[in-house]
Amino acid sequence: MASRPHVQFIAGADGRPAFAVLDINDYYALLEGGGSQALAQPAREEPQALPSWAEPPPPPAGFGAEFEMPQMPPQPPREPMPEAVQKRIDAGENPILVWREYKDLTQEALAGFIGFQEDDIEAFESGEITPSVEICQMLAMALDVDFEDVIPI
Repeated sequence: MASRPHVQFIAGADGRPAFAVLDINDYYALLEGGGSQALAQPAREEPQALPSWAEPPPPPAGFGAEFEMPQMPPQPPREPMPEAVQKRIDAGENPILVWREYKDLTQEALAGFIGFQEDDIEAFESGEITPSVEICQMLAMALDVDFEDVIPI
């Protein structure tokens, strides 16, 4: 029985699969075999020599050890946390809820900013679900606050 290749799909702007990432040996097998039938065959341990057009392109100039990350311009410091927000958070309210209400956003609007459903925001605010670090980063960006300001305690 032939093994199936491992393929990772990446969603496009519409949320549907737009790209597929596959193992390089499976890629070569696809090119050599002339289509999707080649992917149904097990990948070779060592690919045979391929025509030059089948090789992945070289990395762009400047990519690698000599590449230097451009310096980001300094960001102005954020305004201090408003006293009304601080009091509510200190009283034990969920910081996501407090900031959302302070910014005068609905759950639906905040969910739309980060690509989630309104029910997800409700679950984060009620404490039913603890958002991951990545989700907290998205929430902080959507609410225009520091990352630390939206972490539920």
